[in-house]
Amino acid sequence: MSQGALEAALGKLICDDAFREAFYGDAENATMRAGFHLTSVELGSLRKIAPHVIEKFVSHVDDRVRRAGEPVMQPNLLQQNR
Repeated sequence: MSQGALEAALGKLICDDAFREAFYGDAENATMRAGFHLTSVELGSLRKIAPHVIEKFVSHVDDRVRRAGEPVMQPNLLQQNR
């Protein structure tokens, strides 16, 4: 298991609106597109968090530290933008 990947994916769920929306639609595909290589246990753990719970948490996060409305970037695009 990769604790770092799990923590990064959870952080992205909280701070990235577009990723969160994609995750709700297809968690496995969204995490893979974002470059997270999660085990089935890790992905299952994230899926167990009810969307309304995440949304409630997000409502307490300052917009200045969130990516509100930004598109989900593919890993290869991340490399190009560095």
